[in-house]
This record gives sequence, C-alpha cells and structure tokens, in this order.
Amino acid sequence: MLTDDQLRRVCQAGLAEIHGQSIADIRIDGLEGGVVNASWRAPVDGGRRQAQCRVDGDRVVWKQVGAANPEQNRWMNQPGDPVTRFVLDGETVTINQTLPAGGTVADDQGGI
Repeated sequence: MLTDDQLRRVCQAGLAEIHGQSIADIRIDGLEGGVVNASWRAPVDGGRRQAQCRVDGDRVVWKQVGAANPEQNRWMNQPGDPVTRFVLDGETVTINQTLPAGGTVADDQGGI
C-alpha cells in the first residue's frame, strides 16, 4: 500500500510518461479516496488538460477528465489500452509502458 505522498509521485511520473510531459509540468491538484487529480498545460491550445490517476497493484491507471466526448472519460484499463507499470525504489520512480502492439517504453523518473 502506497502512502499518499508516494501515490502522488507515482501518478505524477506515470502521467508525465504517458502524455509526453516533464514531471514538473504535471500539477497535482488533489487526492480523494486513492484517486489523484492532476492537470498540465495543453500543448496545442495552451489550456489545461485534466486526468485522474490511481494505482492498481503495480499498474498506473488513469482517465481523462473533461473531454468533449464523454466516452473518452474512461479508465484506461480495457483490453487494447497501453499498460503502464511502475517500480518505486526509494526516491526513484521507474515507469514502463507496454503498448498494444507489444512495444515497450521505459523511463526512470529519478527522485521526485
């Protein structure tokens, strides 16, 4: 079981990796019942993108919040979705993402 601080750090690192952002760009807006609320600057229009994140075992599971199409506001844990896993080792969070086609992306987010 992660502490609230660890959950925030894992979600911040996971969302940064998933969305191609730096750790510093992911702002943690709150934590409610094991779900982290986060946001970051949208690269296209300069607005804010929002997501929720939770941990399920060693998986980082997230969903978009506020999409124009409500069907896009779903937890990304369905067959065919990328699988994002984390390893927490002291201050280092390592994120590994397995893409639906079988490719893997790994990033060591360092101390955050």
